[in-house]
Amino acid sequence: MKRRNHKNGFIYSEEIIHRAKVLDLVIKKKITQSQAAKELGLKSTRQIRRLLKKYRRGRCSLKCLVHTKPGEPWNKIDTVIRDKVKEIKQRHRNFTNPHIANVAERELKERGILIKLNRTTVRNILLELPDYRPAVVRFRPAKRFEMENIGELVQLGTSSSKSWFFYLGKRLIYCIVCLDDYSRKILAGHLFESDNVYNNMLVLREAMEK
Repeated sequence: MKRRNHKNGFIYSEEIIHRAKVLDLVIKKKITQSQAAKELGLKSTRQIRRLLKKYRRGRCSLKCLVHTKPGEPWNKIDTVIRDKVKEIKQRHRNFTNPHIANVAERELKERGILIKLNRTTVRNILLELPDYRPAVVRFRPAKRFEMENIGELVQLGTSSSKSWFFYLGKRLIYCIVCLDDYSRKILAGHLFESDNVYNNMLVLREAMEK
């Protein structure tokens, strides 16, 4: 059966798309329920009314028309997609799941299949392989950015609060502080009613004068 891609990323069959078009015609009163049943190959108009109720309840989306079997999810990944994910993993053993998802989306797009894969879906597919081993990701410890001597780098930060001074009511007060990156020593700092360029320059000037 030919497949067709929908704009939201899911893949629907031509049968589902045709059924939605017929139901839209019934809703717009372009055709009768009997004509719709004949077009869809149904035996009675009762089935059409049941489909219309389900279609309207699902806000006229294709998703609500997908027939689901007991125990089988409606968005089960297509066999072509599963085979592509396994093929990429067998070609590149060191690829992580997000990398495999990215490569699979790009290669499937060239074949006209638009789909969005996440790393959890890729992992569930790869678990079907008998020799599946997750790729080992080696993380380097983060190196803290900090100066080695006093005075090499000065930080200028601002913090605001309404509860520092009760007599000011609910007015927002800004604390602008200039401190040394190595020693964390406060070089200058003041409280202001606004965090603007002029007030920041006043704090910097005081730090340089000291």
